[in-house]
Amino acid sequence: MQFNDGMFAYVRNSTHSDLIEHLNEGRVNSGASCVIFVSQHHKENKVSVVCCDSKNTVSEETVISLPKHAHVLLSLTTLSAPISANEFSLPATLGDYSAHYVVMGAVCDIHGNRIGALLLIHPNLSLTNEQQSFADITRQKIELRLQYQLLQHPFTDKLQEKVALLNEIGRISHTGGWEFDVAQREITWTHETYCLFGMTPGRQVTLDRALGNFTEKSRKHIRAAILEVLRKGNAFTLEAEFINGEGHKRWLKMTGKAQCIASKKRPKVYRIFGSAQDITETKRLSDTQHNYTQYLSTILNNLGHALLTLDEEGTVITANNLVRQVFGYDPDEMIGQEIFILMDKNESGQLSSYAKGYSQQQSAAKEIKDVRDFLAQSSCMKGESMAKALVMKRKNGGNFCADVIFSTFFLDNQRRIVALCRDMTEQNFQLEQLKDAAYLDRVTKLPNLHAFDTTLKRTIRECKATLGYLFCLRINIVNLDQYRQAFGGATTDYITRIIAARLERSFSGTYRVYSESRDSYLVMYEAPLQDGENGASALINEVEWKLVNDVFGHITLHNSPHYLQANVNTCWLEGKDLCFEKVKHMIFQTPPEGSLQNTHERVRLYQGSTARYERYQYIKQSLLRSVENKELFIVLQPQYGDAGNIIGAEALLRWQHPQLGLISPGEFIPIAEESDIIVEIGQWVMNETCKLLCDCQEVGIQTRLAINVSAKHIARADFSESLLSIVDRWKVPPGSITLELTEGTLIHSFGLVRKRIRELALKGFVFSIDDFGRGNSNLSYLKELPIKELKVDRHFIDEVNLDGSKSLLINSICDMAKIFDLRAVAEGIENTHQLRYAKDCGCTGFQGYFLDKPMRVHVWREKLLSEKAHTGDTASAERPH
Repeated sequence: MQFNDGMFAYVRNSTHSDLIEHLNEGRVNSGASCVIFVSQHHKENKVSVVCCDSKNTVSEETVISLPKHAHVLLSLTTLSAPISANEFSLPATLGDYSAHYVVMGAVCDIHGNRIGALLLIHPNLSLTNEQQSFADITRQKIELRLQYQLLQHPFTDKLQEKVALLNEIGRISHTGGWEFDVAQREITWTHETYCLFGMTPGRQVTLDRALGNFTEKSRKHIRAAILEVLRKGNAFTLEAEFINGEGHKRWLKMTGKAQCIASKKRPKVYRIFGSAQDITETKRLSDTQHNYTQYLSTILNNLGHALLTLDEEGTVITANNLVRQVFGYDPDEMIGQEIFILMDKNESGQLSSYAKGYSQQQSAAKEIKDVRDFLAQSSCMKGESMAKALVMKRKNGGNFCADVIFSTFFLDNQRRIVALCRDMTEQNFQLEQLKDAAYLDRVTKLPNLHAFDTTLKRTIRECKATLGYLFCLRINIVNLDQYRQAFGGATTDYITRIIAARLERSFSGTYRVYSESRDSYLVMYEAPLQDGENGASALINEVEWKLVNDVFGHITLHNSPHYLQANVNTCWLEGKDLCFEKVKHMIFQTPPEGSLQNTHERVRLYQGSTARYERYQYIKQSLLRSVENKELFIVLQPQYGDAGNIIGAEALLRWQHPQLGLISPGEFIPIAEESDIIVEIGQWVMNETCKLLCDCQEVGIQTRLAINVSAKHIARADFSESLLSIVDRWKVPPGSITLELTEGTLIHSFGLVRKRIRELALKGFVFSIDDFGRGNSNLSYLKELPIKELKVDRHFIDEVNLDGSKSLLINSICDMAKIFDLRAVAEGIENTHQLRYAKDCGCTGFQGYFLDKPMRVHVWREKLLSEKAHTGDTASAERPH
């Protein structure tokens, strides 16, 4: 326990001189150099000075640091052994006593709670029995004096009286009382409050325990109210939902009020008290007997529209509260006014024309004198509603666009008109923003890829109709990422705005520039060209000259010139050969020559290849028949353990096309992922892998195979069911199958695949993250999902050079694997140095051409049988390196 500010002020004002007298007497009788009475600080190893003997000078509330074991000594004995003064942070005025010793005496309240301590600074390491006795007598005098004064404290003096009063009030009105001691963070409840929450009366209650009875939303409101009281001293009243002892939700009305002490800056709150009343029945009764008129009024005031009712002359009879928000008039101001004060004068002719059924003959705009003129021939007077976008006028004279709906009804045989008005200013603004977001790049304000697609489709139609040529190009800046890493995103945005401005300036007129991304732009010649091949050659030369001289000239950053490099893909096609997909494929083709980053060229032009597009289409069509025609096959690349033994293999897909020959997975897998054919291929791979495992089991080979699973496949609702069906068909243990997923699959489809992965892991399947570290890693999935293995991307392995230089990233990934208790597998091992370093980093699995190239199934099976025959145990087979 420590003195709170209220207690401290009370003791200082009432007993300060008496305490100093006791301290002076104790200093003389015990032979001490200085005697100080301190109160416990809010930090455990610190105390605050209350007063000091008159011989020495120490400011009140000076903080002194105690030795770490001081509180242990005070809890064990009322008077401690002498402790070196060097272990205390004494104030500067007591610097002469640094070579002395300090005896501590505990000072407690009437309940035995320690509220402070007596510090006797003595020149000797040991005290005589007489000195110890006088020191303890001084401590007891201080303690008794404080206990007497604390019993006279306003808190203590009136506490029983308040509790009794609150209990009586609570008994009569079913209202409890509560009190919060800010310094002690202690809660006191009356008997009725305990009953409200279903707790045993007299049980100790903390602030957290008290708030735990309320719902989360109510807890936030109560905490906010208490913080407001502490900051400003304002009283509060609120309604909160709580859970009683029987687990039922009920409602409580709470009040709170602050008690403060004077301070130089502002009053300081040291106590908050209030009442707590169960209002559940009152609230329920209020809800069931809710006034129907008020209920309808609430609905009308929350329609989101200004609502007015009019008579046939256009006089406003009623108006909801939204009139103030929409028009600036108070509802009472509008009653009795003509509705036409809300309409722009220029709208009167339009309104008349609209009300008469959009009559084209109503061209002369005559003044509208009443609503009958406006509605006489409209569908509204026939009981139907009518709507129109109008320019309305606010009280301040400003105009705005609004949607207004008119309809009629009868009340007491009197026709009434309802006008529902919605301010469309914000909606129109948001619509414009959405258009900008949909068709404009945020940084450069250029039209984006969606706008390019729209323009491309229109230009293709025009070229087909005129048999003209289409010309467009794609500009890809290859070294912009270097500037992003060196200077940050703000500088990169600055560079992109410069490039965008240069492109717009250089390609104006019939050209139009589009932004695909920060480092990619598209330029479209928006009219069909009729000049044939000669025109194309001249146009390409002109484009190259502009790009080299105008667009990709130097950019000054930090007073130094910098140059960007770009690959430019041009597309020139005759109208009869045009289609949208073909053009997009040609301009997005990768450069056949490779990267510019190691050359001095600023711009390299190349033309999109129709042959590559035709090959793409041919592969896309052939994929549909590849499974049926048995053109696909799998090869296996062994995975080795620390001891050089084969611990498993990765199943890799290959395609032997009858006309094109062997096609790389890097070419046909992305094409397959564009459609559901990837799912059919994935099913085939899973079936072949399980069949192979079954064959191995029959000859006594126990091994593990890894399968790459595409994002589209695992996201399907029937993925788990089909996988389990295949495993059951071939009777292979799920633990012998490792499903490899990429980081992109987990990050972009996390919500879809999370439950599926957990269910399959419970069945025994092992999950691995392939190419770990390549994408934007989100480590949360390593905690949330049952991942067992990380495969280090071969790009990081390639960074381990022959001279032994190391990649810190591999270290980091292996350390991460250890933290999450995962296996780390190194892919792409190409030499001894890489293998040795991967082992040193902590990898336990190794895979790459240096160890074994992917091999046909029969070769792999023979390799396993050979090792089994050599060692008698496949799992422990050794491979020499």
